[in-house]
Amino acid sequence: MNTEALRASALEALGDYGDPRARRALLGATVSVEPSTLRWASSAGEEAADRVIVGVDARSLGALEAAPAALDALRAAVARAVAEVSGRSLADLELRWNGLPAGPEGYRGTISRPGTEEAALALALERWCEGFLGALAGPWTVRVEGEGRLRLGAPLAVLLAHGEDARRGLMQLSGRAVTLEGGTLG
Repeated sequence: MNTEALRASALEALGDYGDPRARRALLGATVSVEPSTLRWASSAGEEAADRVIVGVDARSLGALEAAPAALDALRAAVARAVAEVSGRSLADLELRWNGLPAGPEGYRGTISRPGTEEAALALALERWCEGFLGALAGPWTVRVEGEGRLRLGAPLAVLLAHGEDARRGLMQLSGRAVTLEGGTLG
């Protein structure tokens, strides 16, 4: 299936007045399809449904998680696009982090990348919080520990207010176990 045709069809399904968070996420997303992940027999013959994986930046991921209506709008648009482009059904829509803290920013849309994995995760978490909480929360410090575990630090007041949401966001962004630690890590 042509993923660019799928994206274009989903954007058309959202229309000009669709949820702007869903539109923003889809515009900068990476889209891939796992065909025929679900099959069943119907009176019309054998049917199949596809899983669509949408990779979005950290800010969009947080915004979609915070707003079920935006996620529903994205899911409906992708379902319509799958039916239109392939004649199949949508089995599942999976959202993933595409590794970017936010969409293109800065001079002429260039993306600046932090120098270390820890700095990249801390920046991505700030952008995720911006989307999820509607405001910046932090500063966050991320330390990579053995066995793929992460330790998340922040001033105590920030941890008390947003620590559990941030821990969940960092787990989703990184796919790793995350431990909270009061006070900023040194």
